[in-house]
Amino acid sequence: GVYLILDLEYEECGFIDLKLDAATGTVVDVAVGEHLADGRVRASVGGRNFASRYIARDGRQQFTHYPNRYAGRYIELHITQLTEPFTLYSAGLIPAEYPLKMQGGFSSSDLRMNQIFEVSRRTLHLCMHEHYEDCPWREQALYANDSRIQALAGYYVFGEVDFPRVSFDLLARTTGDDGYQELCAPMKFDFTIPSFSMSWFLAIADHLRFSGDLDATRRHVSRMHVMLDAYCSTLIDDLLPSLPGGRYWHFYDWAEGLDGTDIYPDQGGLTGQRFDAPLNFLFVLALYAAAEVAEACGEQGFATECRRQATVTKRAAHLKFWRGTMQAYETYVGESVVASHYCELTQALALLCETLDDNLAGMLRTRLAQPDNGWVSTTLSQSLYKFEALLVDRDVFAPNVFGSVAADWGFMLEQGATSFWETLKGEADFDGAGSLCHGWSALPAYLYPAWLLGVKPLKNGFKQFSVAPAVNIMDRAEGTVMTPSGAIQVQWENLGAKTRVEIRHPKGLEPIINRNDTRFEWVTQVTD
Repeated sequence: GVYLILDLEYEECGFIDLKLDAATGTVVDVAVGEHLADGRVRASVGGRNFASRYIARDGRQQFTHYPNRYAGRYIELHITQLTEPFTLYSAGLIPAEYPLKMQGGFSSSDLRMNQIFEVSRRTLHLCMHEHYEDCPWREQALYANDSRIQALAGYYVFGEVDFPRVSFDLLARTTGDDGYQELCAPMKFDFTIPSFSMSWFLAIADHLRFSGDLDATRRHVSRMHVMLDAYCSTLIDDLLPSLPGGRYWHFYDWAEGLDGTDIYPDQGGLTGQRFDAPLNFLFVLALYAAAEVAEACGEQGFATECRRQATVTKRAAHLKFWRGTMQAYETYVGESVVASHYCELTQALALLCETLDDNLAGMLRTRLAQPDNGWVSTTLSQSLYKFEALLVDRDVFAPNVFGSVAADWGFMLEQGATSFWETLKGEADFDGAGSLCHGWSALPAYLYPAWLLGVKPLKNGFKQFSVAPAVNIMDRAEGTVMTPSGAIQVQWENLGAKTRVEIRHPKGLEPIINRNDTRFEWVTQVTD
């Protein structure tokens, strides 16, 4: 037989399509993959199979394989059982793409940044079909942590709010009696990542701010009651313990000591009581998100109770995990902890919870920004929290954040990426199953418009929105942010000692700007 490898030139997702002329019984094996690190398409990875077999009839024919979506950049064909001449007219993927309008946009004087934005947008789109997917290749699965990051990017680049609403509804339906959602949705599988359920609360509050859809939000308030009641029933001294047993995968990041690989179900689970700082800080953030949602839906009593519990858990977490000698928060405390662990993620979450006074918070933020801070680094999957914790002081730390984005996402581009990867190890990670198109790595499509244009919703549906751009990164930037009322357009340029910022926004929306900041010259215009 013969074989050939086809380069689609870009990551694609869709249905295998063949046009050929062959004799009856000719066999065409088709593999689709994201790389050629082995000199061929890696069709079998750890029990997963990414190949299909087509057995031809006689003559000229077309075959499209609709039962399965495949994703990748390369197609490898093995043609065997040849008895007569064989002609291949075309082979490829018919794109399967969720219909979207590319309504939001971003461009700047930094060409690499513009390229990162466009590839981020493409990465996100490839991870959208029936719901958000972690990746279109390996799993095609909806996770709460991943989908929150994807939704944040999607609000800016697509201006679409129905798709994330459906994704978050699917996740909500998987909630178990313990208040934790299943690993993925739609799914019935007694296995959960507790920290990801906390991400769902944050995602619902995000969705309300960006969409203004109170009807969709109200449907989740009763579920929030049930989930938080279940969590609070397990509290010990106002802290969430890390529950033992095969149901619970205490994952926080794909980083040393944070991936929870010691507690997979087949390894027996935790053997002693343990408290995890990331879980408790995420619980605090989830309580604040629930309070915001409850208040918007008219449940003031529930909102007050959520804020009360957030305050006491935040105080308890500070006392439990803060180490004055290290001037940092330890990750784990408890009977099953065998070694001290300090990581960037824990410090970032604590900063977002505002656990420290301004002086200590400033010192912690400064150390977090240092590349050699001695803590386990965040990876692409959780860098949102690190970046957000630093950008609280954007005038100081924006160069650090966007320098990191340029370095890490730029590295992927330099390796030929046409979509962004699961981790910086690329295909080699996870025993050769590393995804080269992963939804959480669309993060720059959120960071650039939210922080470099500075546009963020302050009231539901952008009824009030901030414009506070970080202008010490490049010379100029402009872009469009879609809202339920229409497009907000921002353009700014550094002109010597002043930065001129022009804002155009729909009637009924109110921009909140700092007119006392003498570095800026503001120009606003209401559009029809």
